[in-house]
Amino acid sequence: MRGRLIALEGPKLAGKTTLVSDLSTRLAAASRADVVLTKEPTPAFDLTREQRMHGVDLAASIAEDRRRHVNDVIGPALADGRTVICDRYILSSYVFHTADGVPETVIEQLNGDFPRPALNLVLRVSARELRRRHIQRATTTRLQTVDAGAEAAAYTRYAEHMKRQGVPSRMVDNSTMTDHQNLLDWLYARCFEGAQ
Repeated sequence: MRGRLIALEGPKLAGKTTLVSDLSTRLAAASRADVVLTKEPTPAFDLTREQRMHGVDLAASIAEDRRRHVNDVIGPALADGRTVICDRYILSSYVFHTADGVPETVIEQLNGDFPRPALNLVLRVSARELRRRHIQRATTTRLQTVDAGAEAAAYTRYAEHMKRQGVPSRMVDNSTMTDHQNLLDWLYARCFEGAQ
């Protein structure tokens, strides 16, 4: 039996990393080791490349990092029948690289061999809350200067694009702690059930 890949997607500061951290704590408390939590870019990726590289060069560098990630982590876990939850995946490449001038067709070519998610789970946060979180964030990268509203709209647009390619998506609110807790409960349940 093959496993399932769930991609956590959404604008920067939408709460993906916090969600994965809280999910990790809950899974550890339940002694569940059959779920793999991971992220992209991977720790091996030099984040200063986002400042130094542009366009197709950066997209290709991210795709190479993803290739190693799939070969070393995602692929083996899926082959073992495990659930993999990845903080950012192919949908984020569409959003960030098209904003950096890369054509969709090039992104598709760079990512064409990678396993598709069983679900793109796209986190939405109100514009007001995203602005508040941006103000609290001390540092940003070149790709974080994109308008939060435009970035959120791009996630919606490219989630629909991937849906036409057979990748289901679910849009979920994550603006409040109540939203976060509800999402955490839902995602925890999906680790062991069908991703519907």
